[in-house]
Amino acid sequence: MECESGSRGYDKGESPATALNEIVVRNIQRANYYHGKACALGEPLSCYVLAGRYLDGEGIRQDAATAARMYSTICNGREYVKAATEASCARLGVLYAKGDRVPLKFREGVALLKRACEMGDDYGCKERNLYGGTGRAADVPGPGGAFGFTFG
Repeated sequence: MECESGSRGYDKGESPATALNEIVVRNIQRANYYHGKACALGEPLSCYVLAGRYLDGEGIRQDAATAARMYSTICNGREYVKAATEASCARLGVLYAKGDRVPLKFREGVALLKRACEMGDDYGCKERNLYGGTGRAADVPGPGGAFGFTFG
């Protein structure tokens, strides 16, 4: 896919497969343009990268609401790409559980983290244990010497 190779080339400053003799300078704005085109064509990995760029404001106007919508689309989409789907569910879960630049939706966030964990995402499992609890005794001592539990 031309958009995909173009976005990778500008992300890393490498020549796209279609123009091997061409020198490409790393250009995040140009990479975002190609990620946007690939995302519009249904490429989940490009959508995931672009959502992260919106969240961090890397080469694009920072917009957590747009990032959350993109993560949600990937997480709930029909086009399943394991890495992008798991990671999108986990990232969206953390955004909602923290209420970080998006409205706080704690229960929905924990449910998304659980879903990401069930799909095999280690980050989703770690965050689910942090926000949702596991029902097991905590690994760290409780406050004031109390026996610490995590609930979920």
